[in-house]
Amino acid sequence: MLLIKSLLFAHLMFLFLFQACIGCAQYPGDRESDELEQWYLDHVPKCQANHLGPPSKMESDGMIAMFKRSEEKRSLRYVTNVGDGDSSTFSNLKAADPRVVLQKKEDIGHREKRVKYHPTALKTKMKGQKLSDGKCFDGRGRLTKDVILKIQVCIFIPIPVILQICNS
Repeated sequence: MLLIKSLLFAHLMFLFLFQACIGCAQYPGDRESDELEQWYLDHVPKCQANHLGPPSKMESDGMIAMFKRSEEKRSLRYVTNVGDGDSSTFSNLKAADPRVVLQKKEDIGHREKRVKYHPTALKTKMKGQKLSDGKCFDGRGRLTKDVILKIQVCIFIPIPVILQICNS
């Protein structure tokens, strides 16, 4: 089992993208001096800022870079993207390499978190407020943690069962 874990970890691909660099922000000298140019030339190889562009493209740019690196280093081409359903990463990946037929898989856990978040946020926002029937929004017989959990179970337990039936 340890060998399998070691092999898997050795082949994991990850990439950290930063729009800013702490070193650049903490430059001790005068920004108008001639020293800045020399400091910058020395700093460039270790600069952490490695992403230009809007933050919304960070995820897809990182995935594209990892996909390319995987092909170059290991001759391995990814054909499935597991996404969170609320980003444009999949369309950007398809546009980056049109010759690859990429499949999209949704992460059920991410959606489950959203289904839990919205009622919980509403419950917090409406806490103590009276409704038209004169009773509070939360509390006994109303929206409780147990009710939110039941909503999650009713929505998401059938999905794996349906997928299993479809795949068999």
